[in-house]
Amino acid sequence: MHTSFTDNQYSKLTKKNRITVMIAVFEAMEECRLAAIAAEFPGECGLEMLKGCLEDEAQAWSDQQFQTWFEGLEVKYGQRSPLGISMISLYRSVMRIIHNCDRQLKIEQTFS
Repeated sequence: MHTSFTDNQYSKLTKKNRITVMIAVFEAMEECRLAAIAAEFPGECGLEMLKGCLEDEAQAWSDQQFQTWFEGLEVKYGQRSPLGISMISLYRSVMRIIHNCDRQLKIEQTFS
């Protein structure tokens, strides 16, 4: 299930705010991809992690839903990277990226 803006909600955002959000999303995607690569997980693992984390935030997954999703990532990409970095460490990195992006957007919204 994808969460999306209605036409009315989207039109309430100024063009500048829409572009700012799109840039922030792109930057977060790239940061998550690079975090995965730095940990020696595939770049797509970082992107998949970002998508899942955002879906969890938007949909307030149950503990079981989260566990199922996370275990699926571990099955697909391994519990540890070749460097020995755990999947949970990558998860923490991705969540930091999300929170930093959110904080940056709130600051920009405050001063725009």
